[in-house]
Amino acid sequence: MTPEVRDRVVGWLGAVTAVEDRSWPHGVTRVYRATTATGTAFVKVHSQVRKFRQEVGAYRDWVPALAAAGVLVAELLGEDESLRVLVLSDLGGRPPDPTDPAVHAQAGAALAVLHGLPFVDGDAMPTRVAVLARLQRWAAEARGVVPDDVVARVVSEVGDASAFDGGRRVPCHRDFSPRNWMVRDGRFGLIDFEHAAPDIRWVDFSKLAEDAWRERRAKRAFVDAYGRPWSE
Repeated sequence: MTPEVRDRVVGWLGAVTAVEDRSWPHGVTRVYRATTATGTAFVKVHSQVRKFRQEVGAYRDWVPALAAAGVLVAELLGEDESLRVLVLSDLGGRPPDPTDPAVHAQAGAALAVLHGLPFVDGDAMPTRVAVLARLQRWAAEARGVVPDDVVARVVSEVGDASAFDGGRRVPCHRDFSPRNWMVRDGRFGLIDFEHAAPDIRWVDFSKLAEDAWRERRAKRAFVDAYGRPWSE
């Protein structure tokens, strides 16, 4: 933690007596668990202004509704855009069993709350056009890393993206997977809102579909709790 960030945290929470680095190896965002005069808290230092603003915006506009619905979420204790730093309360708890149907049921109910929040979409780009633009960008980045036949299959299956015609953007977490879930005393918790932004709801199911939902009971519990029937 840099001296500037430490000084800002001291101003919010009092003297810092210990710091533990909890960052992911990619290092895009630095995360520290800090012990302070008022207890423990998490300090996040973003390298990108966009992600900082997305996370702060989510904690201001969307997270309170999740808390009101019984979801375990952190409280925003301080933020400074000049340093791209925010401080969050420590939820405690532990990472869950990623295939536990009971956890997936709570996750599905929590996501239904998030997706159902009142929202006015100010983006004039139709979702079908946005999906095609995203596909082109990721296909270009994937070449040379992902096998060509896999890229070709994805491009072919999306086609002209007509399946997304009329799609409506909703508040999305956009990194919704068990690695960002917590459980404390049986309660479901959700962390890491740095990717949170309006998007089509399906983006919040993608990481589950490719991993945790290989356990069919987990998928069924999630879908039932989410409360929205899905076509093939």
